[in-house]
Amino acid sequence: MITATPQSAPPVIRPFRVLGRAVTGVLVEEWHKLTVLPGLRLRLGPRAFPLTLGSTALVMVMWLGQMTTAGSSAVVWIGGVSARLPIDVAVARFPGSMFAPAPNLPVWGSLAQVLLVFGLAEAWLGAGRTLGISLLATALSSLGGRLMCELGPHHLLGLPYQASLLLDTGPSSAVVALMVYVCLRQGAWLGLTATIIVMVGELVVLPNMAGREHIIAIVTALLAALPLLARDRQRHRVPLPVADFVRLSARCRA
Repeated sequence: MITATPQSAPPVIRPFRVLGRAVTGVLVEEWHKLTVLPGLRLRLGPRAFPLTLGSTALVMVMWLGQMTTAGSSAVVWIGGVSARLPIDVAVARFPGSMFAPAPNLPVWGSLAQVLLVFGLAEAWLGAGRTLGISLLATALSSLGGRLMCELGPHHLLGLPYQASLLLDTGPSSAVVALMVYVCLRQGAWLGLTATIIVMVGELVVLPNMAGREHIIAIVTALLAALPLLARDRQRHRVPLPVADFVRLSARCRA
């Protein structure tokens, strides 16, 4: 008597599990792209992040300074920028405005943004380029906000007069620009997409000056990164330079 051999059931394909593993793999890969070099630099101690630590300290000092009457006046004199100020006064104050307290952001939010994003950028870009991109994004965002206030509420891109009276301070424009620039440099496309979606969503929900300035910061970073991307594409450069990785690894072991 011939009996048929039992056949094993076909494997059950679980699409959500497959999708979850794929997303997890992408997240791990992008985390590695963004943090491997900063992680190595952390082993070198505070001397590896002078700009980040100095910027974080400035945010804290200016926040503490505004707790007193004299300190609040000093903070406004150093970094208080609004669209109603004369342009020469605004230009003189705009470097300080990057570290002055943001009107709608608690101090711990500013400190976390500067510590994390400035740290990532300083590790990958160096202190000079990080500071340059930060100042450029802050200046162009502030200038864009001023122009939108000048256009007035009856223009499609304009803002109401009340917006010109508000302080236009805080590190958020610099943080957005640096995050976009670093994600572009490292090929972290998921992080780049998430940053842009969050900023556009903020603009839709809160169409105020800050939301529009964040979009200006994104455009600034994209334009600033174009020459870098073109050069790296010609050289077929990998995100993490092997020489930097080996050199930092050796210094950390020492």
